[in-house]
Amino acid sequence: MDRASAERAKAVAESAREQEWTNPSFAKDLPLGSQRLDPIHPFPQPRPKDVQKGEAFGK
Repeated sequence: MDRASAERAKAVAESAREQEWTNPSFAKDLPLGSQRLDPIHPFPQPRPKDVQKGEAFGK
């Protein structure tokens, strides 16, 4: 890849990067030293149909 192609690829990648975080993220905050539990707790309850499928799979 020539230098011009590499620069264009970098520019495209940078323009696609999310500029502002509008939703909280549990994983994003871990390296920053904080643990936000609100995105993962309480864990959402599965739909009964999904539980039924999971139980059938485990048998």
